[in-house]
Amino acid sequence: PLDKLVAEAALHARNLVVQGRRFGDTRLNATAQNLPGAPQGRVSAQTELAGAGLTADAAYALEGQALRISDLALANGPNRITGAVRVALDAMTATGKLDGTLPQLQALSELAGVPLTGAAGFTVALDAPNGKQAANLTANATNLRVEGEGGPLFAARRLTANADVADALGNASGKARLELQDGAAAGNDLSRVTASVDGSLAKAAFRAEAAGAGRDPLGLELAGEFTQNGALNRIRLDRLQGRYSGESFRLTQPAAIALGERRYEVSGLRLVSGNAQLAADLGLNGERLSGELRLDRVPMALARLADPT
Repeated sequence: PLDKLVAEAALHARNLVVQGRRFGDTRLNATAQNLPGAPQGRVSAQTELAGAGLTADAAYALEGQALRISDLALANGPNRITGAVRVALDAMTATGKLDGTLPQLQALSELAGVPLTGAAGFTVALDAPNGKQAANLTANATNLRVEGEGGPLFAARRLTANADVADALGNASGKARLELQDGAAAGNDLSRVTASVDGSLAKAAFRAEAAGAGRDPLGLELAGEFTQNGALNRIRLDRLQGRYSGESFRLTQPAAIALGERRYEVSGLRLVSGNAQLAADLGLNGERLSGELRLDRVPMALARLADPT
């Protein structure tokens, strides 16, 4: 009988184009032994993109209904992702850990599709308690900058994120938190931003706070709950207050927003700013618009939030 066969394959390509991106000299090598009963071996690949080298290398072994991937190493210049993962093929769950060290984000600009600068790192830990996929993510970036045509789209001296997800392939639930220090977004300087979410895809509570920087800093506090019922998404705003262009505003009662296919509704929205008031109960269902919008002595600075021009 044929047993413990050894095989090797090699692929060489030039001027390879994938989704509009042109890769340079590309080579793929794969080895396998102990065929067909218990295959194991290595896979490696090398290519170039925008003049920067990209490499991937890993060992693999099929152990019954489990695929073990070890010595994983992805590299792009000084940027590296390493780790090991075990995939249960019957349940399609994974356990293991991946670590990313990305000291030169600029080298990843072509892959990202936008100009990047700064440094970043992350860790992803995978587990499968009771056969259900779980994951934990921690990530950070320093001196991050995303460039646009007219200037930076986003910048942060420091950015941190963490998330815990349970039953990711079933009824996913968990919590996540994002924090920014000393940055900018949409042309506004920011000293600190925090955002968090806790719940499931069907129902989750969210909260966000932003503090601006400069002579007339903006401020924003937002909290509420998101629920999903079939194709209809609902958002309840429990708290909304802030400051923009020297004018403060706040929500006087909870407001509700409904979003669905060709359906957009806002109800109970009541905002005040000094003596000014805004009240909205509006709905767009298909091509039919109904409801009421009332404005009373709204400052032009706040009106520009709706139309900056």
